[in-house]
Amino acid sequence: MNKRNAIIGAVVLLGLIGTALGVVYIKFVNLPHPKEASHNQLMYWVVMRDLKDHNNEIQLALVDRFAAEAKVIFSKSTSDSTQLSKQMSDCLLSNIELLKRAWFVSRIDAYCKIESNEVKEAYLDKQIKLLDDFGNIAFENARVLYPEKTDENLTTISDELFADIDMWLNETPPEKNEITLQAVREATVFWLTTQDLSIQAPEARQELANRVIAELDSGMDLKTTTSIVSNDRALKLKQNAVLLMEGWFHTLAEQFDQLDKKEYNSFVDAKIDCVKKWGLLEFLSNDSISEEASTVNETPDKPKPQNMQSMLAGVTKFNAMVEEWAKNADKKIGPKIKKLHSVVQRRMLFSFLR
Repeated sequence: MNKRNAIIGAVVLLGLIGTALGVVYIKFVNLPHPKEASHNQLMYWVVMRDLKDHNNEIQLALVDRFAAEAKVIFSKSTSDSTQLSKQMSDCLLSNIELLKRAWFVSRIDAYCKIESNEVKEAYLDKQIKLLDDFGNIAFENARVLYPEKTDENLTTISDELFADIDMWLNETPPEKNEITLQAVREATVFWLTTQDLSIQAPEARQELANRVIAELDSGMDLKTTTSIVSNDRALKLKQNAVLLMEGWFHTLAEQFDQLDKKEYNSFVDAKIDCVKKWGLLEFLSNDSISEEASTVNETPDKPKPQNMQSMLAGVTKFNAMVEEWAKNADKKIGPKIKKLHSVVQRRMLFSFLR
């Protein structure tokens, strides 16, 4: 997850692959439009030109050229001795930031115009595969752009995705903020259908779980957001969702262990109310997650009868999962999970009776 999340920063880096060091020092005075530029001329665009001086059309043309020719560029190789001057490196890094944002805005705009969930899936699949390839190449050739980084720090060069997305969302015009945020949420959910989080470190899963919980707390509709996922992808999404829930429960167990006994009930009741509001238990219990979002008005305190059945089925699954988490946890966290779960079970029953 750390290495594979670079966006278009890697696209620009790829342009350096296979380009002889000596060529970079010859500056083109009149460069052709990126659509007509040769491979070497594309390199001049990104290491010798300040893209802030060029309009969005030029920036998007560069993004599209690199994205379309990714497979050709991947076939090249960068020499370990390849270096850039300080001026070119600074220019390149600045241009990377511009191209990353241009990529984000253009792809979000294109995605928001798609009405079919099937077409949305195909579009997101293409973008995520591209990001995955770029992330790998960026990591493998990191020293070209970041010679000052040590081996221990190289894994952090593509860990800026979440920070970048947060920044781009903050820069989004108010009238586009809601649809942009929803597009990011749907893209994240789709990304979860393409990954195997079981191979990730527990700390990484906990970090991602905390971000998902923050989105749910801020109003993300779980049913609407997951409705873009087709049933053939539902299994992987739910497998990863369970892993994220496990990470979240570990976090809660640590927090719960620090509380005074008189705070137990209020802490757990608040979390149960959140889970009910999010529809998390229904999500776990339903075999299909690509249903249309419900338009029937209901509240967490008064769910529809069929939702109550799904919730109870979800409770059964949840209890079985927590017992397994406690069993598989290390000796330090296992007892804390059991301690929290005992109170959760008692308060959940009280919540339903209430």
